[in-house]
Amino acid sequence: MIVLLILISLFIVVQDIQDHIISNRALLVLAIPLLIVHEEVMFTYSLVATLLLLALAIPTALGGGDLKLLLLLFWSSPHSIFSLRYLAILMLILLVQLIRLVGIRARTGWRNTHIPLAPALLLPILGIRLGL
Repeated sequence: MIVLLILISLFIVVQDIQDHIISNRALLVLAIPLLIVHEEVMFTYSLVATLLLLALAIPTALGGGDLKLLLLLFWSSPHSIFSLRYLAILMLILLVQLIRLVGIRARTGWRNTHIPLAPALLLPILGIRLGL
């Protein structure tokens, strides 16, 4: 099941980097291994996180696929999502992507460039699941 989780996660990461899209089908397939090997659901934290994400998605440019991926992770891996290890890896990946984005914008001008969030969201979960 872990191999399936890794393969689907890598597919979503590559798809988000290349196309800035996270497909609904890929998220549904990802839900299977996440929910099978899930931890104890922390209903209160997940519900609060869901409401905060829905409120955040309205005024910001957070994409629908990113929002659905975040919700799936909150509901399937609450202990991992709220851990300091997850947050540290997430921030490191976001920092690398931000540096990459600044480099792209410096070369091509300040056109509309997006940061793919799937790598920053999924890679820490994979690391935690693999015991890193």
